[in-house]
Amino acid sequence: MALLKMAERDGLPSWLRPWLEAERNARQLRCFHPTLIPALLQTENYARAVIRCDDLLSEAEVERRVTARMDRQDVLRQENPPQLVVVFDEGVLHRASGAC
Repeated sequence: MALLKMAERDGLPSWLRPWLEAERNARQLRCFHPTLIPALLQTENYARAVIRCDDLLSEAEVERRVTARMDRQDVLRQENPPQLVVVFDEGVLHRASGAC
């Protein structure tokens, strides 16, 4: 299972890998996103709409990234999840998702 997860991560941007490792080991996560719902709180449809804003991505790549984003949320379902502190603008909840 660890090798499978490693293989999945290899398709992610190199700058994201250290963050994902830190995220998995954190006791507390703090996020500030003034314009988007943070990735750890996104629904699958919201994540897909946001990721599709990059019109250079193929549909397969969009779906791969959506899956990777949803997999990140496992950190919140583990036995001792980190405390999650999130600040975002309330307007994010009222805007249509994926408005690029």
